[in-house]
This record gives sequence, structure tokens and C-alpha cells, in this order.
Amino acid sequence: MKPMRLTLFLMLAAVIFCGCDKSSSRAAQPTVPQAPDGETIARFHWLGKKQIAAETNSTGLMRIWNEPESARLETQTLDKLSTAPWRLFPHVATTNTAAAPLLRSLLDDCVQQESYLEIRCATNQPGELAFAIRLDAGRAALWKTNLAAVLESLTGIRTTPTEDGWSLKKHKMPNLIELIRKDEWIVVGVGQEKNALAGDFLARITGKHAPYEKSATNLWFDAKFDLRQVAGAFKLDWHLSSGFPEIAVTAIGDGEDVRTRGDLVFPQPLALNLEPWTIPTNLVSESFVSFVAVRGVSRLLGGIKIFSSFPSNSMPNQLFTWDRFGTPPPVYVAFSVNDASNAFNSVASPLIRWLTANVAPKYGMAQMDADATLIWDGLPFGYPFLQAITNSGHQFLLAGFSPPVIFRDKSMPPELAGHIIQETNLIYYDWELTGEKLIHWRYLDDLSRLIFDVRGPLLRQESDSVQWMARNQTNLSLCVTEMKLVQTNRLAFARKSLIGLSALEIELLANWLETPEFPSGFQTLLVTNPLPVDVKRIIPHRATGAANP
Repeated sequence: MKPMRLTLFLMLAAVIFCGCDKSSSRAAQPTVPQAPDGETIARFHWLGKKQIAAETNSTGLMRIWNEPESARLETQTLDKLSTAPWRLFPHVATTNTAAAPLLRSLLDDCVQQESYLEIRCATNQPGELAFAIRLDAGRAALWKTNLAAVLESLTGIRTTPTEDGWSLKKHKMPNLIELIRKDEWIVVGVGQEKNALAGDFLARITGKHAPYEKSATNLWFDAKFDLRQVAGAFKLDWHLSSGFPEIAVTAIGDGEDVRTRGDLVFPQPLALNLEPWTIPTNLVSESFVSFVAVRGVSRLLGGIKIFSSFPSNSMPNQLFTWDRFGTPPPVYVAFSVNDASNAFNSVASPLIRWLTANVAPKYGMAQMDADATLIWDGLPFGYPFLQAITNSGHQFLLAGFSPPVIFRDKSMPPELAGHIIQETNLIYYDWELTGEKLIHWRYLDDLSRLIFDVRGPLLRQESDSVQWMARNQTNLSLCVTEMKLVQTNRLAFARKSLIGLSALEIELLANWLETPEFPSGFQTLLVTNPLPVDVKRIIPHRATGAANP
């Protein structure tokens, strides 16, 4: 839950990706406040750990954030970020990381102190970026000297002192970088020739004592961004699809929990088919670790190769996944289909061929058993299967990682099923005991990499991320996430959780943080362990009913 620790790094990345050069610097005048010019395409406001820790609603988050394991993971992450510009970017003036400790101290401030980042772009014009951070006089002086030294190392150009800070002028876009001290804020602007946005920041600080528009709610994190426009504004080669949405996210404390809300606004209508829910209530035991229900996914699944052989009238439009307590994790997925037998026959043979070609004999083999069920026989770490099944009057393809067990007297809590069904525009519902679910993701992640021999850096048992997860498996409690279709092109999501993240997101983040190249790329799928982690058993909790995020 440290979303602004990347802010300064992203600002430097925009400068470096757009071309650093060695050339003589020339004086630039301090930015004069101007009226806004162009459209805001990204904004991020971070309240800062210091202010969040002082709130009574942050006790749950801070209890975890203040742990020694959290401190070590934060230190490791900031250390990696501090050397990243010299390690990863091809156009820096020098690969000497001597200035990295100077950047490192600034990243600490990005975590602790309130900050605000905004990106603006006018039609057919290069983008402008401005970043402001609230600092006392001592830290402000450190930013003036340290950031200047960092940029001089990266560009090979000397900064020019100005009345309230300094400026740096280079030949390639964006060619102007400036730092200005205004009251209790340091403002850093990145633009071409001039930066009207940085001037607007100064005007807001003068009139409202803050560079952003204040709201009635003291949000911990408030962001809205269009990554496609950001990439275009700074000519970044991000290869985002034309359908990538504009994203808005907020987070705030609520007692022991974090409340996260947001929107995904797509360029075109989504054309989702929200047919009535067909929940396999009799398959789901009430004592579960997690339960996920998704609908309107037929177009998404149609783009996945394994589903291309499905008959057109049996393409799944709803899927449900749940798991119970146990090791190996009893994880199940049910796809709602019109003709389960036909769908099974169309996908079983391709699956057997793929597994036969990609799995070493020592990990078993895929075959059909006497009950017309596809089984992965001989796998030492689980019992994967796929079968056609009828349940609650509906037909499903049921897949699992352990033999299916139906609890006739302990089926899914009716209040949970009722909550899902009564929400007419609900497309995604996720209920989990995060700590226990995290154990399952750890096991499945390690196992899949072992079996399929995925190459890449190792996520070691002694790594800070794994140690953090091990420490917090019993601390992470209920996480509930909902997503609804509120307009034809807009999805709204809401979450109630302890730290703002689900178990899967924690697992993905841990993999990313431990890559040697971090933060370059999102290389989660390339990270592997040599052997599955020893999974300790946690006392089961009883899943009871629905909880609203």
C-alpha cells in the first residue's frame, strides 16, 4: 500500500525515455503561473505514510506496515528503484550509479510525505508533467541539491540556479526540467520550452495552499489516468491496445479495513451478455477459503487458444472458482455451458495432446478414466481433473486440483448466493480469506513453474517478499471485491480488505519485486522457484455469508 513510492522514478523515466543528451545548458527563467492549457490525462495524489499513520482508521494497515518484514521489503524495493535509472535506461549519460544514494533519500520522502503528480497534454503538443511534494525547509534543501545531482548524472548537463530553485535545459524532448520551492512545497516540472502545468501548480499553492483541488474526503490515495494518452504524450513504446481503459482509483481507511473504489472507462461499449447467474450452489461447500463468480466472459474466453475448439453454442459465459482448506489446495473451477458433454469432448483431446507434449513423464500423464473424466494421473503434488457435470439444474465443465467432493449437507451459504443474484449489474464477485488463499497461490505458483520448467530468476525462500508473506499469512483477513457494469462502457469496482490487495495481487507483486531487473517490465511469469514451498497448515476459519465491500 505504497503507491507513490514510484512517483519520482516515473518522473525520471519520462525524462530518460524521451532522450537524455550531453549538451551545454542554457539559462531558463522560472515558470510564470499561467492558465491551464490542455487536458489532464493523469493525476496521482498520495497523502503520505506520515499523515495516514496519524489517522484512527489506519490501525489495521499500519499494524502490518510497521512490521520488521515490511520495513525490510520497503528498503529493498526503494534500494532497487534508486539504481534503476542507471541500470535500465539506454540513453543515460553515465552508467555510474554514484548518484543513486542521493536519489534513494528522495524516494523515502515519496513514501512518507504528501505528494501530487499531474500530466497534461494539449492536442498535437508534447506532454507536460508536474510533481509536487510537501517538505520542511531541511528536506526541501536536500531535494534541490540531490535531484540536481541525479539529473546531471543522467543527462550530462549542469543545472542553472534560479531565484527559487534551478532549471535544466537540453536539446531533446522534453527539453526543460525545473525545480521551484513554493511555501512548503517543492514543485518539479518537465516540459517542452515552458511548463504551464508547473506554473498552474504554483498558482494553486498560492491561492489554496496545495497543488491539487482539495475534496471533502481525506483520501489516502486518489488517482485517475489514461495510460494510452500518457504513452502518446511522451512517445513511450508501451504497446497498449486501442481498447485499454481510463482508470480511476481511490483508497481510504474504514476502521480496521481499507476501502478501495474505482472505475474503468473503455473507449467503446463492452457488449457484455449478463445472462442470469447459474451458480453451482450444490458443488460449493460452506467451509471455503475463497469464492469467485464472473459472468459476461464469452468474448474474453473466445480469444484464448484452448477455448477455440468449443462449439459456438457452448462457449462459457460464466465461470466460478472456489477452494477449500487443505494441502494440496482443493481448488475448483466450474464453467457454465449449454451442452457440457459436447463442450467436454471438444476440449479434452486438445488438452491431453498439450499436456503430453509439455509435461515430463516424471510428473505423470493426462488420460481419460473409466468415468469419462480427464485426469492428470501420477502427479505427485495434486490430482487435476476435468469432467462434464450437471448441478442445480445447470450444466458445467468442472475442473479441479484434487478429487471432487460434494457436501450435500454443507452447500454454499444461501445468503452469499442471494447477494450475488440480487445484484442485477454485477459481473464479478470475489470473497476470500486472504491469508489462507495466499498459501494456495504460493503452492500453485511454485508447482506450475516446477512442472513446466519455467526459466528465470528464483523467488527464494529467504527473499524479503516471501518472508513478508510468511509473516502475514495469519494476519491477512477477509477481502471482498465487486465489479459492476454501470454504463455500457464503464465498470465500477469496490473492495474491502486489510491492506488494499487480494492474495493473487500480493503473489504477483512479490514476484515482480524480486526480479533483479525491477522495476523493468512485469516479469511475474518468468520467475520460478526450484521446488514447491513447504506450506504450513493454518487453523481453518468458517466462511459465513456475504460481506459488502
